[in-house]
Amino acid sequence: MREVIGEQSIQVLVAVLGRKIALSHERLMP
Repeated sequence: MREVIGEQSIQVLVAVLGRKIALSHERLMP
């Protein structure tokens, strides 16, 4: 169970970081 939860948490973190990076690029690049 721990492994599954770890994989899900990693996917969520990657998705959140990806969104933050995309937003930062959109702000920097008009």
